[in-house]
Amino acid sequence: MNRWDGLLICPKIQKRLEKTKEYAASWIPRWNGIDQCEVVGPFNKQYIVDFKQQTCGCRGWEMSGIPCPRAVGALHLMSEDVEYYVHEYYAVETYRKIYKQHINTINDAELWPVKKYAIILPPPLKKKVGRRQVERRKEPGEATSTPQDATRLSRRGLVMKCSNYKKEGHNKRSCKGQCDKLLVRIAYNYIIPVVFRR
Repeated sequence: MNRWDGLLICPKIQKRLEKTKEYAASWIPRWNGIDQCEVVGPFNKQYIVDFKQQTCGCRGWEMSGIPCPRAVGALHLMSEDVEYYVHEYYAVETYRKIYKQHINTINDAELWPVKKYAIILPPPLKKKVGRRQVERRKEPGEATSTPQDATRLSRRGLVMKCSNYKKEGHNKRSCKGQCDKLLVRIAYNYIIPVVFRR
């Protein structure tokens, strides 16, 4: 850890921060005059960066503790050193404090003292009733994985139309006016030919 002398934050976090600085070039910050910046980026996406609370509208800074590309761009505008805005968890000093205490050594497992208690085993497996589920339950609208279903079109969102009455909302099978149609067919097949015969 002596090779880390002079570093403010740990090397892996420094490397990640350098990559974030490259992404920050595509964001344009505008200072509001106090301690906030409005940052506009690609596709006119807009976020607010607050230096005092160390927050960004994307919530990346709060969640990781490392300034996001929008925050880095805003900090460059204010001529601030980005490393000072990284959370103290990632500081070299914090790392040294964590590993300052010595780690106790242990013997091989064969030399461990034998306990008088019984060995704890996992509970026995109970076979469930019914057919075992092979595939996971898919979310609604998720594509199926079988090759047969990959070639078929989904009927989701398709409006049903009755072929009897040409009305939307139901199909021929669930048509409530089947009796009316039957009477019309009977009238058409039997009454009309009788009329023409006369």
